Amino acid sequence: MLGLKEIYQAKKNLEDIVLETPLLKNESLSREKRGRLYFKCENLQKTGSFKIRGAYNCAVQLTQEDLKKGLVTGSSGNHGIAVSYAASLLQTKAVIVVPQDASAAKVKACQKYGAEVVFHGLTTTERLAKAEEFALQGMTLIHPYDHPHVVAGQGTIGLEIFRSLPQVDYVFVPVGGGGLLSGVATALKELGSSAKIVGVEPVLSSRLRLALAKGEPWELERWQPSIADGIRSKKIGQIAYHQAKKYVDQVISVEEEEIREATRALIEATKLWAEPSAAITLAAYWKYDQEIADKNCVCLLSGGNIEIGTMAEIIGG
Repeated sequence: MLGLKEIYQAKKNLEDIVLETPLLKNESLSREKRGRLYFKCENLQKTGSFKIRGAYNCAVQLTQEDLKKGLVTGSSGNHGIAVSYAASLLQTKAVIVVPQDASAAKVKACQKYGAEVVFHGLTTTERLAKAEEFALQGMTLIHPYDHPHVVAGQGTIGLEIFRSLPQVDYVFVPVGGGGLLSGVATALKELGSSAKIVGVEPVLSSRLRLALAKGEPWELERWQPSIADGIRSKKIGQIAYHQAKKYVDQVISVEEEEIREATRALIEATKLWAEPSAAITLAAYWKYDQEIADKNCVCLLSGGNIEIGTMAEIIGG
């Protein structure tokens, strides 16, 4: 089960562990006729992304026996960093399976917290299959998105948005495996918010749109890696699918060049260091027009773990 009770429990578990990140109003990127724009800055969170919320909330609820076995996960980077940090706080070991083309910055961050990094495959499916091999050998798997404790942890962001801006009208949330979207949507809707929750995916990997069309989570047949490397899953999670059907109002897909433009705009106009997987929400906000006029719109900036060289290419490109 996943509801407000579990999200409030996560909030309690995360006290003194995570930051309550700022909700910053922005006028420079709020284009003519579009609604009032706010950024929920999880790019300023510990470990550089929202992922610590779910990873720690899941790990801290393990038995001592399962903790001693060590933690393992498959991740494009941000969840791996979060699991590495959680393992260091809980004094256990961690193994992180990352894609062969993983960001060097994200790999170094995992290693900084003492984790062993294993390179395998390119997709989430491949990484999780490898992580499950370690789990069969005795380690404890911390799923990157399809676990109720992980989703409840991400849902604490929804609590913070509602407390800071009760009159929020639109919330744009990146979609990878869907843990962030389902957690935030559940929190806001069960708090009684009338906000429209918009899931945002790259056109290259619109897995939630596919699942909703098929009537169940469905693996993409044609998959290409997006510049938004933090949301490159081929298949939406079961929890995310069911919560999205219940609470998500719209799902929108964004082209690669639109993601690049939004990433450039964030660093140039706001000086906010956000990775493309976060900036995708600004790209989605720009697609809306009269329907959000005079509305309070929140773009969730999910993380900021991007190498300087990669950011330089985006800005220069």
